[in-house]
Amino acid sequence: MENQTPEPTSSEQQNPVPPPPVPVHHQAGKVVATIVVLIILLVATGLWFKKNFKSPKQAQVPANIAAVKQQEQPKPTVDLNLSVINVPDADNAFFDLNNIKSAGLNSSTSDFTEIKLEDEFSIIRGQSFDATVINKLIADNQIGLDKFEKATQKNYFQVPAYSDPAKISLNIPLYPMNSWRAAARVYLIKAINLAHQEQPEQGLNLAENTLKLGHNIQQSQGGIILYLVGTAIKLQSIEAMQTILPYLQSIPNIKAVSDALGKYQKNREGLARDFKFEYAHQIKGVEFEAKNYLQDIKEVENSPDADPELKQIFSYWKNNPKAFNEEETKQYVTAHFTQLVDKINQPCSDLKTMAFPPLLPADKSQYLNTENLVGKWMLTQVELENFDSIFGKACQDEVGLRATQLLLAFHAYKLEHGGNLPDNLNDLVPNYLASLPLDPFTDKNFIYNHDKKVIYSLGTNKTDEGGNLPDVGKDWPVMPDYSFAIK
Repeated sequence: MENQTPEPTSSEQQNPVPPPPVPVHHQAGKVVATIVVLIILLVATGLWFKKNFKSPKQAQVPANIAAVKQQEQPKPTVDLNLSVINVPDADNAFFDLNNIKSAGLNSSTSDFTEIKLEDEFSIIRGQSFDATVINKLIADNQIGLDKFEKATQKNYFQVPAYSDPAKISLNIPLYPMNSWRAAARVYLIKAINLAHQEQPEQGLNLAENTLKLGHNIQQSQGGIILYLVGTAIKLQSIEAMQTILPYLQSIPNIKAVSDALGKYQKNREGLARDFKFEYAHQIKGVEFEAKNYLQDIKEVENSPDADPELKQIFSYWKNNPKAFNEEETKQYVTAHFTQLVDKINQPCSDLKTMAFPPLLPADKSQYLNTENLVGKWMLTQVELENFDSIFGKACQDEVGLRATQLLLAFHAYKLEHGGNLPDNLNDLVPNYLASLPLDPFTDKNFIYNHDKKVIYSLGTNKTDEGGNLPDVGKDWPVMPDYSFAIK
């Protein structure tokens, strides 16, 4: 049995996770589904990347995909095979989350009646607090909160339908992951409310359990959207913990939580599994398209809403079956995901973007002279380069956890020193931290400004922007410096 290791940006507030499109043979006449039948879930994932997460600016390195021009399949330098994941049903949080009815604003058919999304984020980040509104929110959502709490108490998360690679197909079931994120937000607001009611230790415990659940979702097998949902829940939990922190009075508990945060920083194992899952799913899509292309061509031709460019390409495909080369398309897919998995352990301080040469000529008039036109065109629509941006999110995850360790240590120090802050970070060792957590992007200490009461990471550009003063901590994942106020 393979065990698991038990933030949304501003843009995420306006762009929830979209459901992946339905396979074309279940949705005749809808051209968008036809375009993306090759990679049903990957398209949705790529679009969500583009809308919700800005790619970090990383140094570029040339991509080693020259081998895709060969007719023989290149041998991958890494293992792209998935394993069967077995977790005990009784300890699997999936079943509790899947029991939560769809969440939505003022929805009478859901387990969660939310307030405005921006207001929820404001509460979680400690920017506002209206006891009347929050108490009503908690009372209205008690059934859903009870279901979510059961999920936080489980030690594993794994979608059963995604656990066996032999069962991966284009028709894998989809789940209401937006409901899981909505449940996490309301549950974290409940945790913050406990802190305001002089129960900060209990509130911190709820936030840490939510963090564990997000981490377990990250570590599960099921694709990149699932990984990003886990990441969003983790980052929301981190923000809630930082909001609760000033209310804590128990020094031993602060130290225990800080020590526990270290184990949640290891998030790459699940990412490797999810890349491999996406790879397996896309290969299935290529094989499906090779067998069913005549049906897809017919649907495009008969669709009055089809894009003219799409019609031209598919019409060309109809008269030239060799316009789609199954093996070469698989080679492109294999080369891309081999590099992604090979990059898994690349440190944040040496993060480099993979650079892929364009698959199609810039001059569209030359499309019909392009070998494997259909395969290259479809891969271009998917925007595979978006998958590379996930590494920046993994690094943000590490920044948030390490910064929270520091903030907990600062608070413990203040409790024992009459509210005063240490002169420098080294004063936190060894009484409050065994060692100083480092900025993942520099492998050096976080910057500490005693007078401004702020710590910050230099972020992806590794340039000191002064900690984003005076907007310390305001939606930190989109700031040049990832800054955190010492409250």
